Amino acid sequence: NLFPALDDDERDQLVLRLVLATSVQSGRLHLKSSPFALRWLSRFSTCIRPLSPIYYRFCDEVIWLNKVPVTLGQGFGFLSDEIEKLSLVITDHQKIVDHDIEKIGVFSDKWQCIYAAVTPSEASAFRVVLSGRKLLWASRLCPQKRPELLPKIIAAARERIPDLHICVFGSIENVVSYERLFDANGLSYSGPFNQFEDVNPHEYDALLYTSAFDGLPNIILEAMSCELPVIAPDVGGIAEAIQDGETGFLVKNYGDEDQLVKAYVDAILRLYADPDRTRAIANTAKELINSRHNVGAHRKIVRQLFIDKE
Repeated sequence: NLFPALDDDERDQLVLRLVLATSVQSGRLHLKSSPFALRWLSRFSTCIRPLSPIYYRFCDEVIWLNKVPVTLGQGFGFLSDEIEKLSLVITDHQKIVDHDIEKIGVFSDKWQCIYAAVTPSEASAFRVVLSGRKLLWASRLCPQKRPELLPKIIAAARERIPDLHICVFGSIENVVSYERLFDANGLSYSGPFNQFEDVNPHEYDALLYTSAFDGLPNIILEAMSCELPVIAPDVGGIAEAIQDGETGFLVKNYGDEDQLVKAYVDAILRLYADPDRTRAIANTAKELINSRHNVGAHRKIVRQLFIDKE
C-alpha cells in the first residue's frame, strides 16, 4: 500500500533489506505459509539462513477432480527444495509431520508439532434439544470451507428433522459466490465474528464443520473446550481431535458429494438419537482439550524449542 508502483521483484528485495536491517545476530525469522512467503524465502533462503528461518505449515490445498482428491504441491514442493536451509517446520497436528517425513525422508528432526493452546471454558454449552434443534456453522465462507454443502445438508436433514436449523457465522470472501446460499429453508446467515464467544455457543446443539482441506482448526478445539459437540470431516489433522463416537462425530471425506451429504446427515441423526451418549462424548472432548491443549503444555514445548535450546 505504501509503494503501489513496485512490482513483486522490487517488493521482495525491499522486504529482504528490511529484514536484514532490523535483525539481530541471535534473531529468528518466522514465516507463515503464503504465496508471498514461499516465493520470497525460495529466492533468499541463502541470504537469511543465519536467522534460523522457522516455517509454519498447516495444510496443503486440495481440489476435487472426478470425485478424487488432488493435493496441490506448492507447499510440499517448497519444503522439498528448502528443508536443508530451514531451522524448524512447525505444525499444529501430527499427521502432516508424518506425511512430510515419509515423503522427504531427511531432516526429520526439523519438524515439530505444537498443538494449539485453548483457554478452558468454565461454562458448558451442552444443551442438545432443550428448545428447538439448532446447529452452528462458523468459519470463513470460501471454497476451502465448502459452505455450498450446507443447503444440501439442511434439505436432506429436514426430511428427518423438520424443525432443524443451521445458523451460519463468518466473513464472506466473495459475496457474489454465496448470494443465493441462504435461500434454503432452515439456513440463515448471522454475519462475521471475531472470537468464538461472539457466536453464543450455548444457544446451539453442536458445531457443524465442513472443509475440503485443513490443519487442526481452532474453532473445533474451542467448541470442544466448552462441551459443544462437533460434527466434522476427516480431513487434515481433524481426526487427532475428533475420534468418532468418542470425542465427536467424524464424517468420512467421501469424494461423491451425495455420499458426503448423507454422511453428515447420519452424524446429525446420531447426535440427536441419544442425548446421554452425546453428553458423554462432549465431556470426553473437553477432557482431551484440557489435557493436551492446555496453556501450560503449550508454553512448555515453546520454551523447550525457543528458550532452553539457547
